Amino acid sequence: MSAKILPIQDAAPGHLSAEAKRLWRDVQKDFAVSDAAGLQLLMRMCEALDGLRACQTAIREEGMTTKGSRSQIRPHPLLRVEAEYNRAFLAAARALNLDLSPE
Repeated sequence: MSAKILPIQDAAPGHLSAEAKRLWRDVQKDFAVSDAAGLQLLMRMCEALDGLRACQTAIREEGMTTKGSRSQIRPHPLLRVEAEYNRAFLAAARALNLDLSPE
């Protein structure tokens, strides 16, 4: 009995942004993720990147602070969400054993 060779899923899921699709293709080109768990981690990493970018865009447009109910200056609520997306991105990258250090 011979081992079954799984095809590499080169096509990124359609709901991802162009940047996340580029990341998907780059990871697939360099690491050829083919197992179900790895593909789920890669998708979660790309989705986290999209969420991170959405938060960054909103924060850039609205500012890093907002006024609270008593007009006090408060951190923008999306700063916390941005940090969570960043942690999710890095956790998925670590789980995939990806080296994200600059070359």
